[in-house]
Amino acid sequence: MTEKKDINAQARVGRREFIRQGSKIVAGGAALMAGCGPELTPLTTTADMNQDMFDGLDLGGGSDLSDMQHDLGSDDVSNDAADDMATPEVVQFTKPPFLQLLGASVARLRFETRREEPLSVRLQRRGQSSQEFVATSNWQDLPEFEWPVPVLANTVEYPDRPGWHNMQDVVFEGLEPGEVYDWIVHQGNGVEWKGSFEVGRPNGSAFDLGWISDTMTPNSEAAIRALADLNPTLSLHGGDLQYMTHPLDTWSGFFHAWSPLTRKGAVHTCVGNHELEGLDEYELQYGRSFRGHGFEGSTLGYSYIDVAGVRILLMNSETDLFAESSAQRDWLIAHLEAVKNSTSLRFAIVAYHRPFFTMSKSVPNFEARDRLHPLFRDYGVPLVLNGHNHCYERYEVEGVTYIMDGGGGALSYGVDDSRDVVLAERPGDEMLRKVASATYGVTMVRVQADNTIKLERYKSTESVPMDEYTIG
Repeated sequence: MTEKKDINAQARVGRREFIRQGSKIVAGGAALMAGCGPELTPLTTTADMNQDMFDGLDLGGGSDLSDMQHDLGSDDVSNDAADDMATPEVVQFTKPPFLQLLGASVARLRFETRREEPLSVRLQRRGQSSQEFVATSNWQDLPEFEWPVPVLANTVEYPDRPGWHNMQDVVFEGLEPGEVYDWIVHQGNGVEWKGSFEVGRPNGSAFDLGWISDTMTPNSEAAIRALADLNPTLSLHGGDLQYMTHPLDTWSGFFHAWSPLTRKGAVHTCVGNHELEGLDEYELQYGRSFRGHGFEGSTLGYSYIDVAGVRILLMNSETDLFAESSAQRDWLIAHLEAVKNSTSLRFAIVAYHRPFFTMSKSVPNFEARDRLHPLFRDYGVPLVLNGHNHCYERYEVEGVTYIMDGGGGALSYGVDDSRDVVLAERPGDEMLRKVASATYGVTMVRVQADNTIKLERYKSTESVPMDEYTIG
């Protein structure tokens, strides 16, 4: 199946020019003002720094560069160049290990280093003997992918550096359904990176699904920790993993920040609009990281996994999902039909980045809603998960619950930023929205053995849910 890629070439060229111009900043006398709006104002730059290069940047907080450094805890120079420092026999990760489910008894562990030699990995079923594996290597030069701009590199703990990178894989096959496995990646000199996961939970059993979306430095760390503390069986990311429009966000930094979750279980992702910002990042970062994820028949852009008889459909709202007719729409309908006709599948949960029930900043696509909501309603989809708007909303619409939780750390949006526009077009939405909160946080989806779903929304800083609701 051919997948359409939606990458804005003009934005890509502009980003490269921004990096080139950014390298001309005088390091001793430059600072950047991080505003709450869409623009970033340079305070002191060389004469040839183009003001327009900063337009449209989304940054968090309201402080200068020194404050951003303090928030990140990165006053000292510390980055993934550590593999060249004192203990060269210890291999550092540019992207720490993360595991994804490829089938009922198959999983893949993937990680990235800047060393060509593959690492060894141990897998152990709890209470059983262990197996040793050697990772396969994908040694590739990323000559142009450098973020942030060089003058800011030492303000970021894990910058994206140009050069050779090795994306390493270990595929675990023949796993015992319903069992918990521990994995260990050997970095050398006795240093190990450890995690665990569960595979093939029996159909009809309960499980906990974690949801996080729109993660931006530095507020994403608290949201990720909050979700990890809830110990989900597996976790979903709703897209916008990191923001190149934020000068201190990096791909390497995201994966390190994500590690509290990736150590605890499988993780799967949706594509967001910020995976398409420039520098070919959809192909070189998102694609290299996640290609091959999901069960058989999945693509990079849209994929699925089955957990305990629930089919989770991870769609791509950045290409043709909202079109009247498309390959992705046909794929979606085929899977909804398969669930309807199956004796073993209980129901489907659908997830994608852009919501079409929201009153927050980005106005929903009403045409897409009119095409897709009837499908979800008629096929008995109980839950649709979205992100994109940086807040929390819950809607109840003809038996379908829509959770819009983009509170993973990016700039907080007001819950009523587009209220007047939405209600002018769809006045009935006022009654459909049940809860709204302009807060950072995550959602737990607790699927029960009786096919009910308990929803809990947690603020990043609180251990008691701010919203609870049971579907079914």
